[in-house]
Amino acid sequence: MTHTHSFETLPERFSMPETWQWRMLPREWGEMRYGYALPRGKAAVDKVVVVLPGLSEFCEKYFEIARDCLAQGYGFLVVDWRGQGKSSRYLDNLHKRHSQGFEVDAQDLNAVLEDSPFSPRESAFFMMANSMGGNIGLRYLEAHIGVFKGAAFCAPLIGLHAFSHVPGFMAKTLTYGLEHLWPEAYAPMGGDWDPFSRDFQSDVLFSSDAGRAAVHNYWMKIDKALQVGHITHQWLYDAHRSCVYLQNDLSRERIDMPCLFFMAGHEQFVDNEKIAHFTGQLSQADLVSFPDACHEIWMECDAYRDEYLNKFYSLVKKISLD
Repeated sequence: MTHTHSFETLPERFSMPETWQWRMLPREWGEMRYGYALPRGKAAVDKVVVVLPGLSEFCEKYFEIARDCLAQGYGFLVVDWRGQGKSSRYLDNLHKRHSQGFEVDAQDLNAVLEDSPFSPRESAFFMMANSMGGNIGLRYLEAHIGVFKGAAFCAPLIGLHAFSHVPGFMAKTLTYGLEHLWPEAYAPMGGDWDPFSRDFQSDVLFSSDAGRAAVHNYWMKIDKALQVGHITHQWLYDAHRSCVYLQNDLSRERIDMPCLFFMAGHEQFVDNEKIAHFTGQLSQADLVSFPDACHEIWMECDAYRDEYLNKFYSLVKKISLD
């Protein structure tokens, strides 16, 4: 049974923290937006949480997480990837979620961290990455050793669920063919943003918590600049290519830090078998499974969300004591 939920007034826990700051970072392709905050009354912090959102997400969706981290005394930073949020888009049709490669997104992340008011020389950085952001985050960690002290990956995109039972050569041939012929066309069944496409079966796909599941569309309805539709063939090709890189070519020994990997039992977007296999190949990684949770564990009901955050905070505190 499906459900939808809407807000007449956004609950305070989902609203912008009072110390929040926005920044538009000039890039060669346009501007990249990110947001950050310090706990009230603090001019500096010794720990910073850096959030890497998933596909089609935006900074505003993470205000509740930001409030939680600020209450712990941590600094907080979250990015809008190019192609979503209020960062510049790729194509004339602003709804099309296009790509130029996840390795390029990792370069954009590095530019944000260098521009931000936080410095890894003064504060310990901890990554919190969701879905697609997990793929980009792993690419970043391989290329930039020592910037982060630990990381938590929520349903990371290490393999596409749609290709979980498709032989590798067939997935490669399909994605390459579509990208080569129609790179800017929507992938099958895709189109411009429509609130119905997310509201429909949201409790099955994203979160069993009706309030948190509604936050995504709430912001897109009140701010058209946040709206983004489905993926293009180019994005699909780049996503598959980056997943294959993580599975086969990533230098895992370069990710020598404590990591947490979380996966949801009701998963329709990423490949849980690939997550479990990948986690087992890292020297300091722990895998946590929530059999009854949906894809967005950090937006799930309190039982799952609280356990996710408590494990992340425990990781931060443990590393800080070592």
